[in-house]
Formats: sequence, C-alpha cells, structure tokens
Amino acid sequence: MDTSNTVDWQSMPVEDFLKGEYLHRSDVVLVGGGGSLFSKAIRWFTKSLFSHAALVFLIPHRDSGFEHTFLIESITSGVDITNLEHYAVELQKDKYIAVLRLEQEWFDSDVQKMVRGRMLNYIKASYDFLTIGSIASYIFKKATFGVKARMSGYIPQLQKELRKGKKLPNEFICSGFVQYGFYSGIKFLVDKQALEPNCLSQVLFRDDLLANAEELNLVSVTPQDLAASPKLAWKYVIKAGKVYTVSSEAQGKQLLGIKE
Repeated sequence: MDTSNTVDWQSMPVEDFLKGEYLHRSDVVLVGGGGSLFSKAIRWFTKSLFSHAALVFLIPHRDSGFEHTFLIESITSGVDITNLEHYAVELQKDKYIAVLRLEQEWFDSDVQKMVRGRMLNYIKASYDFLTIGSIASYIFKKATFGVKARMSGYIPQLQKELRKGKKLPNEFICSGFVQYGFYSGIKFLVDKQALEPNCLSQVLFRDDLLANAEELNLVSVTPQDLAASPKLAWKYVIKAGKVYTVSSEAQGKQLLGIKE
C-alpha cells in the first residue's frame, strides 16, 4: 500500500499519538487488515474495508492514574473493554485503523457519556445477539452465516436470522453494536426532553434507518456503513506504526492505497 507517489503525508509515531490529546471519548474506531481467515471473511461477506468496529471508551487521564486509551467493543466473548494499543501497536504489522468522529455541537461530554453508558450495560450480559454457544458451534455458525450473507445480501440475511431469534456471531455485529449505542443513548435523552428529536436522525449511520430504526435494523449496520456515513468525520488513519491526519473517506482510502 505505497502512497509515496501521491501525497506527501505528514505522520507521527503511534506511541506519541496515543500519549497526546488527539482522540475523543466516543470516537468510532474501525479496524481492517489482518491475515486471519475470519477477518478476511468478514470483509468479504460485508463488502467492507474493515472487519471490526469499536468505540473509544476512555482516553489517557494521568491525574486519575491511567495512561491508556480503552475501547468498548463486541467480541467473541461478549462486550468487553480493550486497550487500543492491542490493535494500533501490538498488531500494527497486520492491521490498519480509521478513527471517525461525530461532530455535532450538542454531542458534548455528557451526551457522549450516555452513549458509552448504554453500551456498558451489556458488559458480560446475556443479551441474545451478544452471546454465543460452544466454540465448535460458534465457528460453524460464523461460516454458515457468512456464506448465506454473501449469497442473499448481508442485511437481509442478518434480519432473517434475528427474526428467527437466532444468536449471531459477535464479529458480524460489532459495528451494529456501535450504531445501537449511539441511537439508544440519544433516544434516551430525547425521550427525557434533554435533546431535540432531530438529534436522532444525526446518529443513524445508514440512510434506510431513518424510516425504520428497529433493533434488528440497527445491529445490521456494517463497518463499511460507518466508514461511508457522511455523519461521521474521518480524523485519522493508523497503519504500520504511523498516524496520519485525514479529512474524508476518500483521503483515507488514498492513504491506504485503495482505489475508488
């Protein structure tokens, strides 16, 4: 992914980036790349550059005693908190990352806290679409669901499975969990009349959700839906231990060497 002949990109070491005040709480983190079978399969099944999505949960606050950035995410074992360094530093040879941000004046620290709080409710919870069975059945389920999704369309297949009450592979719905957190948190504040109703439409990251924001539609949001949404601003791309400032999906793709 050589971009040296296109743009003179300015960069900083990822370690310096993680120590600085660049990330905001509730930034969306998209993770792509990786050579594992499932990472490749998820990108193929969902026609996405990315195979995983998470939300920035905590940023460094040295006065409070911690110096790391933590993500809240839906993974194999359920909803959990993960150090961003796992993706950005430990896996930097294989992974690339995009950081996106909701830039609305009303999306202040108190509102951001509500979004994170709604997601935090599902830590280790036995919520249907966030739990799995045995490892063997889980692996089989991922494979069969992915093939069906590729054949009949990701969103229709996911909705079909949900309507039947089936439990879905967490990796396929990590981005849906991010969408669910935004919508659930903002809807709670709208219902309490703490925010204007039109704020809800500003956190629906796929156009068809404007007409039908039911849970099964929310969790069908893919990493690519988040990446392509005009409601989320691209801020940074992280690859090979370097961090680059970007201002659009097109710039992010160009930096990653991905042709339109």
